[in-house]
Amino acid sequence: MKRPYTQKQGQYLAFIHAYTKLHGWPPSEADIQRYFEVTPPTVHQMILTLDKGGLISRVPRQPRTIRVLVAPEALPDLGGADTIEASSRRSTEGADGREDLRQRLDRLDWQAIKSQLWEFGYCKTPPVLTSGECKALVNLYSDDAKFRSRIDMSRYRFGEGEYKYFTDPLPSVVQTLRSHTYPPLAAIANEWTQALRKPERYPDTLPVFLDQCRALGQTKPTPLLLHYETGGYNCLHQDLYGDVAFPLQLTCFLSRPDDDYTGGAFLLVEQRPRAQSRGEAVTPAQGEIVIFTTQYRPVAGKRGYYRTTMRHGVSRVTSGRRDTLGVIYHNAQ
Repeated sequence: MKRPYTQKQGQYLAFIHAYTKLHGWPPSEADIQRYFEVTPPTVHQMILTLDKGGLISRVPRQPRTIRVLVAPEALPDLGGADTIEASSRRSTEGADGREDLRQRLDRLDWQAIKSQLWEFGYCKTPPVLTSGECKALVNLYSDDAKFRSRIDMSRYRFGEGEYKYFTDPLPSVVQTLRSHTYPPLAAIANEWTQALRKPERYPDTLPVFLDQCRALGQTKPTPLLLHYETGGYNCLHQDLYGDVAFPLQLTCFLSRPDDDYTGGAFLLVEQRPRAQSRGEAVTPAQGEIVIFTTQYRPVAGKRGYYRTTMRHGVSRVTSGRRDTLGVIYHNAQ
C-alpha cells in the first residue's frame, strides 16, 4: 500500500512522533533543524507542506504545538528512541553529562514567543525546569540565609500568602534564568518602546542593564519565591521598584496542579482604553514558564500603536501548597 508521504516527509513525521513520545511535548523547528542538520527555511517549508497535506496539525505562531496525524504504525523506522535521545543529549547536555538549562532555554521557539507577546502580552512555554530543579528551589524557601527579606501579603493587603526576595549571589538556576532570557526579551522590549515612540532602549546584556539600575539607586535583587497554602491568593498588581522597569518578566511554576494544589490560577488582566478589561486565567504544569508584560504592551490601532496596561495575580488556592519563582530583571531601590 502506497504511503501518503514521500520518504523525506516520512523521516520528519517519524522524528516528530519519536521526539514527542520521548519528551512529552513536541519538538520546536529548531529541534528538527538540529536533528536533520538543515537550514531553518528548509524546516519551516517542510512543516508548511506537512500541514497543508493533512499529515500534521499545529497552532500557527505557537511553539511546540505540532501533532502527527499519521498512525504510529504507518511511520517509517527512524532508528529507535535511542537515536532521538542521543540527539537530544548532544544539544542539551553540559560538561558533566546533565541537561543544561541554558541549552533548554536556547531551544525554546523564541520567534513564536515573540509573536504571542505581541498578540497577547504573555506566553506560556513548554516545561523548561526539571522536576528536580523545581523541588530544589522549593526547598530553598526554608533557608533564610538565601533571602534578603520576607513579605507577609496579608500585612500589606496584597493577598494571602508570603514571598521572599533572594539576596546576592542568586542561586545558579535563578541567575541562569535571569541572565540567559534577558537578551531575547531585551530585543522584544526595544521593539515595543520603538512602536510606542518611547525613548528608552535596553542594552543587550543583563549586567549593563543592572548598571543602569545601580546608577539610579536600584541595587537590591528582585527575583523571589512565592508561597501559597489553602486560601492563599495574590491581588492584581505590577512589579515596579523604581524609575527603571524592564517591560517583561517571568513566573516559573514549581508545583504540580491537581497533585500539589488545586485552584490558584495565574491571572492576567488587560485594561483596554475605552473598553472593558479582558482577563486570562492560566494553570501551567510544573516546570513551565509564563513570560508576560510587567506594566503595559503596545497594541496596533488606527493611528499607530497605543499602550494597554496589564496586571497579574493569583486566584484563590482551594487546597494544597503552590510555589512559584518570579524572575524580574530590574533591581529595587
